Amino acid sequence: MASVFVSYNRQSQEITKALVNDIELLGHTVWFDQQLGGGQIWWDQILARVRACDVFVFVMDPRALKSTACRSEYGYAAALRKPILPVLVSDEVSTRLLPPALSQIQSVDYRAPDHEAGLRLARAFTLVPPPRPLPDPLPPPPDAPVSYLGVLAAQVEATSPLSYEQQSTLVVDLSRSSRDPETADDARALLAALRRRDDLYAKIAEEIDELLRAPSHAPSLRSRASSSPPASIAHVSHQSVVPAAATTLATRSVRDRSIGVLVGAGAGAVVGAVTRALLARGGAAGPSVMASGALVGVAGAIAGGICWMSARRTVVAFAGCVLGFIGVEITAPDNADRLTYALLIGAPSGAILGAALGAVWERVRR
Repeated sequence: MASVFVSYNRQSQEITKALVNDIELLGHTVWFDQQLGGGQIWWDQILARVRACDVFVFVMDPRALKSTACRSEYGYAAALRKPILPVLVSDEVSTRLLPPALSQIQSVDYRAPDHEAGLRLARAFTLVPPPRPLPDPLPPPPDAPVSYLGVLAAQVEATSPLSYEQQSTLVVDLSRSSRDPETADDARALLAALRRRDDLYAKIAEEIDELLRAPSHAPSLRSRASSSPPASIAHVSHQSVVPAAATTLATRSVRDRSIGVLVGAGAGAVVGAVTRALLARGGAAGPSVMASGALVGVAGAIAGGICWMSARRTVVAFAGCVLGFIGVEITAPDNADRLTYALLIGAPSGAILGAALGAVWERVRR
């Protein structure tokens, strides 16, 4: 009989227990990490069990496929040339989108753990090839999934100032970890800790706010009785983070945006008025004014497209557009071309300058 390693996500624990029971009824010895805790020692024991098993069973559900720990386990098993038996337990898994280590292997349908599923499981075990000798040398073991968050936690809690690039990299890494069901809770707690730093840049604060406002689809893992967070992460929570100036950061962000809007809008109004005055003084006729305005409008459309890459630039450009229109409307002579000047010259030119000033202001704040 075979020694079987079962890799699964905690949210599928109930159906995994039924699967383990059926495998044991077939006479095999099953191991899955029901009793182990967290940390590097836990991960070392996991990898030792993978090396020692005859068959690697992967319980496939959407959370397991996204889990860093599960991906590391079956990746390591594939590198060790272990026979891998995927077992499908969820209707939400598309077999056409499986990773290479799993897509080439016929899976067992265990979505309904009934008598027929047990027969399919028994037949699959009879077809599993015998284990091959371990490669020599052994492939490098994957890092413990929790150690990566431990490194990020140390960076977040560092007392030395973080550069804009360091803060941006932390946000990207923590955003990725927040989508992993195994690390989602800790990653969001670290995002909250980073948000509370008093040296945080305004743009980074806005990005973190957006991530924290997004609903977390990952179920909480802190209530698991079978495992506990490692020591390097356990202290990271909303209550235990070093206090920081969240209110000050929010005020700073609003102030920066307000100043940028005022500067860009005021300059847009001035440019709109000056542009119209120069054209009028030069004796430009209505059609030529409209042609010039059309060109400015095209440039304004391009600037508007660029603005969508940044909320701050969009606000500044919009304000510049509005006040550019108003500036021309106020200063233009009372004639038939007044509205044309305002629409085709004042508004686009204000938007262009507003976008440019918004981009410069954003760059300065970095």
